[in-house]
Amino acid sequence: MTLSKERACAHVLLRAAIAAIALIPAASFADTAGGGTGTITDFPMTKTVDEDTDIWDILLVKDVTLATKSTLVVTACSDVDNPGGSVANTYHFVISKDDTSPGLNTNSERTIDDFYDDPNKDDADVVHVCSTQFFANVAAGSHKIRWLGSKANSSMADVTIEDSSMTVEAFDGGPL
Repeated sequence: MTLSKERACAHVLLRAAIAAIALIPAASFADTAGGGTGTITDFPMTKTVDEDTDIWDILLVKDVTLATKSTLVVTACSDVDNPGGSVANTYHFVISKDDTSPGLNTNSERTIDDFYDDPNKDDADVVHVCSTQFFANVAAGSHKIRWLGSKANSSMADVTIEDSSMTVEAFDGGPL
């Protein structure tokens, strides 16, 4: 092989090697992580949220630190003990980010309604309530994700939250 052919071959191999390296994904510095929290300790839910008050009991809180702007997906669940009695009760549950007073009727709010010891039916002793919340484009830094619960008004019976769990996942990029 002549010198010019060897050089041409070396240039082709060099270009092929550079192209192959360029196709290897670079290490991402974005957040791709998951975590969570939970408890089996009974918790009395006593606070009231309505149009005039926005006071919630904090059932769980998870501190999250993001290195970059990320998307968060949160799932939270609780086991709610039937308060008994002869009065129908209503309870609200919601996931919030950096807020202990997210208001009513958010897209992650869930409601247990008409919950009591109805003499005309075999009521559940425990009801499970879950929600999922999607937070897009969350700024880098520290955040608190909360699973909140509250009575619909002050005439509702206090209720015991038996167990709760929350999972938080962070992803780079925006929504699908």
